[in-house]
Amino acid sequence: MGTVSPAGSSPPCSRPTGTRPVVLHAQEYVAALYERHGFVRFGTPYDEAGIRHVGMHRPGR
Repeated sequence: MGTVSPAGSSPPCSRPTGTRPVVLHAQEYVAALYERHGFVRFGTPYDEAGIRHVGMHRPGR
């Protein structure tokens, strides 16, 4: 189950992940949020439960 971040805290995608790469599948309408935090789109967008999704990754740092 997900959690809600307190007001003013950074979104989970901006928290440090060490040197590990991160891969996720985002709903397409929020992909720009992830891009602002270093994620890059990959693959072809697809529908899941009627919602467009896109693969995204951020290389290890």
